[in-house]
Amino acid sequence: MDKPDTLRQLITENVPELVRNPDKLKIYVRSGSVATRFGGINLGFQYGFDLHIEVRDYTGHPDTIFLPIALWLRVNQPDILLNLEKADQAITFEADYLDNETVDIDVTLKLTESVDVLPYTSDDGDGYKMTHRTEAPIIGTEVLVTPTPLLKRIYDQDGKFIAGYPMIYFLTGSDGAPLIGSDGKPLTDTDDYV
Repeated sequence: MDKPDTLRQLITENVPELVRNPDKLKIYVRSGSVATRFGGINLGFQYGFDLHIEVRDYTGHPDTIFLPIALWLRVNQPDILLNLEKADQAITFEADYLDNETVDIDVTLKLTESVDVLPYTSDDGDGYKMTHRTEAPIIGTEVLVTPTPLLKRIYDQDGKFIAGYPMIYFLTGSDGAPLIGSDGKPLTDTDDYV
């Protein structure tokens, strides 16, 4: 199964607290099934499984965990988001507030992953070639499903920065000379460049 690893990578590369401490994130499969059918040249099968995501001792806002998961689903399991009944239960969770600043979050996703298995001949002999299918993209949603750039800075409903990587502005070059703006004047205030 490839999907658990791709979700782990997205979360640990984009949630600042988990970038610093990826051991707070645990991902595992508790139960699953494999569906396969007799017939045809493709001997493929489909995994069906409950993916469990645990985040322990988290001090960030829970939104910063759920947003990457929701964006990941748009790319990696769009079919459940297109079905209203499935979408309502696409992400289930439990949260245990340990104190005023720390929470344990347990998330469950019901996922599928298809694998094509076809006869294959190589210089080493005959065998099978296994390919994990990618999900068909939903046309017109590209800007919404390219999460990495969007997750660098997350704001709440009031526009307050709540997570991500603060932008660093240098108003001088490496030689100490002021940087010049497009108007020909030295840059003096970052507010105009945010």
